[in-house]
Amino acid sequence: MTNHPVSLTAHTRKGAWKVTARTISGHSYHYHMETERDADLLAIALQAHSRDIAETQVHLLSTHPTP
Repeated sequence: MTNHPVSLTAHTRKGAWKVTARTISGHSYHYHMETERDADLLAIALQAHSRDIAETQVHLLSTHPTP
């Protein structure tokens, strides 16, 4: 087990779902996933893999462009 978040290839993929992982020191890491299931699985994996992750959140990104 590592003490810091792992850099995954997921962060380079643009998708409709955003996973935000916050560390105990207050840093945030953002990942974009194609499906809600993938986003949920990533959130679980991040918390299981790193003792430094304090919380994760999964958000649906707006699919409509802002004017």
